[in-house]
Amino acid sequence: MRRIALTVAYDGTDWCGSQRQSNGPTIQGELERVLEALFKAATPVTLAGRTDAGVHARGQVAAFETENRSLPVERFGLAMNAQRRRTDGCAVVGRVIAGRGCCCGTQSFAG
Repeated sequence: MRRIALTVAYDGTDWCGSQRQSNGPTIQGELERVLEALFKAATPVTLAGRTDAGVHARGQVAAFETENRSLPVERFGLAMNAQRRRTDGCAVVGRVIAGRGCCCGTQSFAG
């Protein structure tokens, strides 16, 4: 099992906050949707901190675990951004780290 941490940024205008909830679209829900599309399996995401509805973020950390080893860690950001809805205002923008700092991608990923 690999534990992956990544940095995300978003314009929160059209979101109901960062943490998953039943009253509308959230950043956590969108990240989980994207990961499920990539891995063909439910992939729960844990966020460091939270934002309320309409609040923007830059550099929020999200983490998840996956059995997938075919996708190199330095490609996670690009792969996730390719799966997201083009109008969602959420992008993986910073470092992607696998395990305990054993591998880092320092590319900047823009939407």
